[in-house]
Amino acid sequence: MRIAVFGGTFNPPHLGHTNLAKAVVSRGLVDKILFIPAYMPPHKLDWDMVGFDDRLNMLKLAAGALMQAEVSDIESRRPDEPSYTVVTLELLQQLNPEDELVLLIGEDSLQQLHTWSRAVELAEKWEIMTYPRPPLSVSLEDLRRDWPEELADKLYSSKVELPLYEVSSTEIRHALKHGLDVGGMLDEEVMKYIEEKSLYQWK
Repeated sequence: MRIAVFGGTFNPPHLGHTNLAKAVVSRGLVDKILFIPAYMPPHKLDWDMVGFDDRLNMLKLAAGALMQAEVSDIESRRPDEPSYTVVTLELLQQLNPEDELVLLIGEDSLQQLHTWSRAVELAEKWEIMTYPRPPLSVSLEDLRRDWPEELADKLYSSKVELPLYEVSSTEIRHALKHGLDVGGMLDEEVMKYIEEKSLYQWK
């Protein structure tokens, strides 16, 4: 099976995440999406990040209606170390030796990928699929400044044309904090969970 590994803080998970997953599967790019919330993200330490269990539960609610999606808590099994993607991929490959893993990232992550732990090894071992994050556009020249030419070419070719979903978790958290409308951004079940748990200073 060809599986897209879709990691992130998911703080909170929103319709942009799930609609992107639907598009990747419906276009036949992969057979399945594996959502992986980060337990201890090394590059994104939001001051208003809610706990792992809440983010995991919200993600399960958000992905519940997707037939070809699954949510994994694999990064919570390494509670004392940062959630390095390369380590997660190694563990997943050990657990699923027959499957082809594809790392699904946004273009903002592609821009910073050279700073990730064991970045060259990660880019050499696994296929990467990059979805657009306008207005950012990473050029081949940009990548060649940070990567060997062969890997820069591979990473540039990882960019795929997919629908744009201009929703951000940062925007949602700000809206929730100030009691603003987030209609059309969150799954209804996720919204109910946020209200019940009084997350993001819900009032």
